[in-house]
Amino acid sequence: MTATVIAAVFAGLVVSAYGRHDARRRHLRPGSPAQPGDRRAVGPAGDRDGRGWPARGRARHQPDGLEPSDPTQHGKGNAAMATTTQTGQETVAGPPKRRRGGLLLALLALVVAFVVAVTVLTGGDDKPTTADPGPAPLPKGLAVGDATATFDLATREVGGVPRGFPQTLAGAVEASAASLEATRTAGYEPAAPDRAAVQKEFGYDKASDIDEVIAAAQARDGLDGNGQPLDGEPGDRFYNECLPQYGMYRTMRGDALQTNNSDAPIPTPPTDVWVLTWAPCIEGIGSPTHIDNLRVKWNVYPLRWKWAANDWRLAVDDKWEWPEKDVPTPKDLLRPNVSLQERADLFGDGGWLLFKGYSEAWPTDLLGKEPGA
Repeated sequence: MTATVIAAVFAGLVVSAYGRHDARRRHLRPGSPAQPGDRRAVGPAGDRDGRGWPARGRARHQPDGLEPSDPTQHGKGNAAMATTTQTGQETVAGPPKRRRGGLLLALLALVVAFVVAVTVLTGGDDKPTTADPGPAPLPKGLAVGDATATFDLATREVGGVPRGFPQTLAGAVEASAASLEATRTAGYEPAAPDRAAVQKEFGYDKASDIDEVIAAAQARDGLDGNGQPLDGEPGDRFYNECLPQYGMYRTMRGDALQTNNSDAPIPTPPTDVWVLTWAPCIEGIGSPTHIDNLRVKWNVYPLRWKWAANDWRLAVDDKWEWPEKDVPTPKDLLRPNVSLQERADLFGDGGWLLFKGYSEAWPTDLLGKEPGA
């Protein structure tokens, strides 16, 4: 549509300019009487054009009895250029029709070329466009919370673990999800200062508390003291990573277990909350090109968090073991990227929320090419 409008305006300007030019050249239409003062009129003042040269296009000193328009008595084309004396007044004929037609064709060709150029440059914008439909609507019963799956609210790190979350429910949720990475970061890929920093940050009273957990996990998973696989293929590493983008979460008051009221409102700003995180965790030894020995573990992780010293602190003494038989599980236990519809079937209308940044896509950056793709 834009190209058409531009071309129409351009054509109008060309035609208008051509009309003004033609009027200046002729002043009078063929057959109309010459006016006094007309620079093109035939007569003493008209014998020369505006430049002082003998005027062209006029029959001068015609012999009596000859019709100026007779092409047999004059050269070819004289009929178009002759004057007439039918009324006793001499008139000026227009420019040759051949020249006028050639100029008009040239102008039309210029307009066509301009239309083509505009169409190419604008990408043919006469085609109808469709609006971006945006993200697909969520299945009934699902809603997105304020906590992100990528810990965007964190303001610092301790031993590679995101920390420094705000005193909000979303901050507590992100602190809880990030803590699921703490054991892997400080234990399976350990450095002594990091391990001590994580142990202190998460409130363990003694270094042996976390050391015992790590040692048991290393023995169970076939790792050496540095968290490296004892067996496996070149490039293998140990996976112990949870993926909140495929999970759900829920928050409750810190005294919810004592009062047996999980739906009681949480004070603002929150200072004591339970965070329940449901997410798939990838465990085992492998690599993006070797995932046969990896397994997907589904669990609900209830952790209690209290606000202290300008951050959320894990209440390590408060335990809540979620019965394995009550853990919601998807139909395909081997795929971490559970669909939104299945999450709605498992958690819809139950107070659970999706993380911002939720996904249904296979995690190619972590597990390589999707099986069967």
